[in-house]
Amino acid sequence: MTIDGESYRYVGLYDTWDLVKGTDKPQLAHAFIDIAANEASMSELQEQFGYLPARTDLLEKAKQDPELSDMVGDYNLEDLYVPDYREWFSTYAAPWVDAWNQRFKN
Repeated sequence: MTIDGESYRYVGLYDTWDLVKGTDKPQLAHAFIDIAANEASMSELQEQFGYLPARTDLLEKAKQDPELSDMVGDYNLEDLYVPDYREWFSTYAAPWVDAWNQRFKN
């Protein structure tokens, strides 16, 4: 795909897993991060859903795995187009934050 004269092989989309600031259970937040970022979890997400690992060491490892290499190919960040979501988020973020805060207040 070509956008503004630049060629890209992939489109990057965001998927976020969020933690609430100020939790009274920070140990659970740290445990979540540890689990989500470990090799087994990232490998499972890649195998089950096609997510590329966020860790570069695991991305390189996946490129060498015969079962995963077709999914990863010769992927590199220079071939990735990530849309600028700032304008979109600036329109919709406030209502989302308000809804989140109302839902999880106390």
